[in-house]
Formats: sequence, C-alpha cells, structure tokens
Amino acid sequence: MSFLFAISAMAIAIMFPVLLSLRTAGVAGVGRFSVACGLAAASICIMMFDGIAPRWFSGIFGVGLMIAASLTTLAGFRQFFDRPAPDALIILAGTLLPVLGLAIFTYEIDTPIGRGLVSGGTIAIIFLLVAATILADWPKEKSISAYMIVCLVAACGVALFHMLRVFILLTGIETFPGVTDPRLWTVALPAARILFLPLFFLSIILMVQGRMIAVLRHTIAHDDLTGVLSRRAFMARFERTFEATNRFKRPMAFLLLDLDRFKQINDRYGHAGGDAALAQFTRTVGKHLGSRGYMGRLGGEEFGIVLAGLNDTDVVKFAEALCSAVRKAPVTTPQGTQIRLTVSAGIAMAEQEGTSAEMMIRADVALYEAKAAGRDRHVLADKTHADVATSAQALNAAATQMRLAETEAFGATPRTSIG
Repeated sequence: MSFLFAISAMAIAIMFPVLLSLRTAGVAGVGRFSVACGLAAASICIMMFDGIAPRWFSGIFGVGLMIAASLTTLAGFRQFFDRPAPDALIILAGTLLPVLGLAIFTYEIDTPIGRGLVSGGTIAIIFLLVAATILADWPKEKSISAYMIVCLVAACGVALFHMLRVFILLTGIETFPGVTDPRLWTVALPAARILFLPLFFLSIILMVQGRMIAVLRHTIAHDDLTGVLSRRAFMARFERTFEATNRFKRPMAFLLLDLDRFKQINDRYGHAGGDAALAQFTRTVGKHLGSRGYMGRLGGEEFGIVLAGLNDTDVVKFAEALCSAVRKAPVTTPQGTQIRLTVSAGIAMAEQEGTSAEMMIRADVALYEAKAAGRDRHVLADKTHADVATSAQALNAAATQMRLAETEAFGATPRTSIG
C-alpha cells in the first residue's frame, strides 16, 4: 500500500502550487483550499510510515493533519459560496477533539476499532457536510454547475469509503463469501479511500478556474458602471432574440431609452454626479423590468431594452410605467443634492418582413420624436417612422456606393461616415 500513499501524496503535492497560484485571482476560499491541500499531502506522507514510525507520529499526528485538512476544506467551501466559515480556532478545536480520542484509544485503551471509528467517522462526517454545502448552493451557481458536479461526486466518494471503513469495523464483515473477493476489502477499498483525495482536490481546482472564467465572462459582457449588458453582449443577444421570435412568429419589442438632459447633469454636478445618475437610472429600470426582458448600455446615456412575447398595447403600458418609475426615483449626488431624472423612449415592434437593423432605426426615429415633443415620454413607431427609417437606410446605402465609386476612380482610401 505504500506505493499508493506515495502516488496520492505526489498528486496532491503537485496540485498545491497550482492552488497557491490561484490565490491572486481574488476567488474566495482559495487560500483555505491551498492550506487544506498542503495539510493533506503532509498527512499522507506521514501515514506512509505507519508500522515503522511511532504510533503517535503516523496514527495520531498524521490522522490529525488529515482531519485539519478536511475541516479547512469545509471552511474553504463555505467561504467560496459566501457563507459564514469557521475560523482557525474552531478548526483547531475541531481537530484536537478527535486527536484526543485517538490518543485515548492508542495509549489508554489500545483498540484499532476505536481509532478507526474516530478517524473514519470524523472525516466521513466532514465530507458529508462539504457535499451538503455544495448541494445547498447548487441553484445559485449555474455558471459552474458542471464543476460542482465533479466536486460533489469526489466529496461523496471520500465520505463513502470512510463510511465503509466504519461499517466494516462496526460489523466485523471483511467480505461476503461467494459474492465479493476478499481483495476488494483488503486492497481496493483502502486504495480508493487514498486515491479519491487527489480527485477531490483536482475537482476543487476545476471549480475555482470555472468561477474565474465565469467572472471574466460576466465582466466582459456587462458594463462596469451600471452592471447591465455591454453593447456587444446586448447586440448579440438582441440578434438571437430577433431570429427566434421571427421564426416562431411571436411579438417582440425594442425600446431605445435616453436619459434626459444628461449633459446638463454632467456639466452641473460633474462626472461623479453623472455616474450616480446613470447608476440610479439603471437600478430603477432594472427593478421595473424584472424578468420580462433584458437591458443593455448602448453608449453614454443611451440604453436598449428587449421585450419578447408582449404585444404593442402591453409594451406601451410598460413604457408608461417605466417613465413614471424613473420620474419618481431622483438621484442623490455625492454632495447630497437631489436630481430629478426623466427618460425618453422610442419603441419599435418587430415586423415579419423586416430586419433587426430596421427595427433599431425605427426606434431611434421614434426616440427623436419623443425628445422633440418635450422629453419624459415614449413614442411607438408607426408607418411614418418606417418610411423615415427606409429613407435613412437608402441614404446610407447611397453614401456607401459613392465612397466605393470614389475609391475605384481615384484609388483613395474611403472616408468613414459621420454618426
């Protein structure tokens, strides 16, 4: 069995610097995972000398390190999932109590069964708590659910094999005659108990890296200041929604929002006041929007909202309530001044024969009309706005053709259009 201990210790020792390197990523719990990995590697190295070194060294100190590693892992998982985690003193106390039991069953009452029950039972209970922690936070961690499955299986595996050890010690059953080979109990089960630990720490590394990737994706796809979708992420999702609703012939609305008089807010209260206004505005819109659609920042004080499955009457009611909600939620600047906010909105409904670009242009034209009519209102695009949008597209196409013709005739670099 010593070579299995060596393989397990080497595998865990290799993962130790990997976990240490992940500490700079800012993921909660990685520091405790690193400590637990180091303690587990040291524990297995010590237990390799069982039968050679004194009992207190391998049977008490080595097992104590494994119990400390298990408790530290549990604390790391609770910290990772943003739950109250036991501190170092609680972990130390939780380690010393089983160690005291091991010392009693070694020097006062010399019984291997007692030592096995204390060590195996304690570790099994701790890993069952780890598994329960993972299951409790499953619904909140959809982005790393696949990695959590690996962690859950590994934690349950470690707990299961230690529970089997306790079962064997309590029942005295070493094999089932005619059903199982004696080597299953004498070799396979102890080996599995040892080799499942590297799998467990590997699953932790995968879970931490999964969290890092999820955070990076969220950062890329969301605006830093407001927390809503970035322009690129919003446009990609908008195209997918448009294609899906068009395919299944379901209603869809695009609302182009513009925070009124934002330049005056910036000029009067500075960029800090402007940032506070944008943050308050998106919070208000987000509460009103709920799960009915999604929102993105298209640039500056301009935002887009997509609503799928609502007809034009429901969308107009939504826009009316949205303007009212923004009007009733002023922002307080860092200097303590309250600023009244209003929003103008242009609304466009998807058309079966239209495109997503035409839909956005119609919403843009309707927004300009809302601005010209006095702001703090919404306008639903109709046939007139569609004609204007078509004309705008035609002018843009003509300008593009003229630039291409100029390039072919004179070999000049085409000029980019303004706006």
